Amino acid sequence: MGKIEERHNNEFDKANTQGELVSLEEEYHVLLKTGTPDDSEALEKLHQNIIETAQNVNIKASEALAKKIEDNHQRRLRYHHVGSLSYKVGAKKSNEFIDFVTSKEPTPEQALIDKEKHDEYKSALNALKPIDLIIFQTYEELGFYPTHANWKELSKILLTKDIKMTDKTVKKHFEKSFALLQSLLR
Repeated sequence: MGKIEERHNNEFDKANTQGELVSLEEEYHVLLKTGTPDDSEALEKLHQNIIETAQNVNIKASEALAKKIEDNHQRRLRYHHVGSLSYKVGAKKSNEFIDFVTSKEPTPEQALIDKEKHDEYKSALNALKPIDLIIFQTYEELGFYPTHANWKELSKILLTKDIKMTDKTVKKHFEKSFALLQSLLR
């Protein structure tokens, strides 16, 4: 046992042997020696009072000892520069700071839902014809939105991918593949 633990044990023993409890025990012994049979009721009350006081002293001494141990532990952590994400609120309640920090990581349930949606999306894309798939992926890569009306720009970019179509044909292919994807993803 280290010096600190010995000191804590000595303080605990000292708290148990001093104060009100000792005076009540002395009073009880004096009453036993000098008392008469009529003092039995007073002896019983005094005995109950001693029991209650002993319990209170033990509880108070234990709480004080636990507080000292916790304070020493916190002091050691500060000395060694150990940080913590928990903090104390009051004597009995503590909160984890991490509970208040939002995370960009999805919850396991949300990650599973996202994975299933992504798998559905990939399987729906695989249902498209290769030319329609290239048109749709190019449309997506360019960041176009469904109401985008500049089909000439899309047909020019598709020329670089060796797909020669007019803007009206590209629009028709896109609308057909978009409708197919919508029906597959519902």
